[in-house]
Amino acid sequence: MKLSSKKRVLGLPIDDVTLPALIDHLDERISTKRYSVIYGFSVTLLGRLRSIPELFDYFEDFDFVISDGAGIPPLARVLGIKLNRYIGIPNLADELVKLCSDKGYKLMLFGATEEINKEACANLKQKFPDLKLCDGIHGYFKEDEECAIAEKIKQAAPDVLFIGISSPIKERFSLCWKDYMEVPVILPCGGMIDIYAGKTKREPRFLFHLPLAWLFRYVQEPLRLYRPLLLPGLYFVFVVFPKAMVRIHFFGKKNVTLKELVLSDHS
Repeated sequence: MKLSSKKRVLGLPIDDVTLPALIDHLDERISTKRYSVIYGFSVTLLGRLRSIPELFDYFEDFDFVISDGAGIPPLARVLGIKLNRYIGIPNLADELVKLCSDKGYKLMLFGATEEINKEACANLKQKFPDLKLCDGIHGYFKEDEECAIAEKIKQAAPDVLFIGISSPIKERFSLCWKDYMEVPVILPCGGMIDIYAGKTKREPRFLFHLPLAWLFRYVQEPLRLYRPLLLPGLYFVFVVFPKAMVRIHFFGKKNVTLKELVLSDHS
């Protein structure tokens, strides 16, 4: 099965695919043991790329890139690009859990504290009694421990791996160790382990297709998320996006990229 070709939003690749089609494709990759990293970006992440520019290079190496925020399709439309409704990493994670439960695939959680990781595993097992869960791994480690963690994951042989650690560590770890770990589906999953543990909550269903899920998440942990969530989102909306509009409509630069926008601003 072949998914639709990639499109580009401000120079970043994105797969314009529906959630059911992506799940079917990942199911096929699990059964054929093809290794992949699925990544998602939101408007907030676009604003954060100024402080973690190495992510620009990683985008081309991810096997699939999806919209992780309801603000991405409207943004794309303004830029003249038509996208399906956003998928969202939380929605994809939930569907992958169901897939693992239904098909007997093994799932592993890598991230959060040891206590939260265990609580997340226990809650998932309670909700999905047939789910095969590998022992989870907490997300607090030193760089020289990465090899041992990758080996532990390889020995556990999960079919799906959720990685809930900070950026750019999770992206770098996913790509560097993908082939060695031999995991068919690797999903850097943001704060989903905290959600599965009950530490934080997902946005209400009526917000799923509105660009306000970030606000629901922010009000739960305002002090912790002020820098990684609120400031980057405001920076993109009020600085980067207007600059892109000026370059496109006044200077005729139809192919303006986010990289040149944020790095020129940062320099």
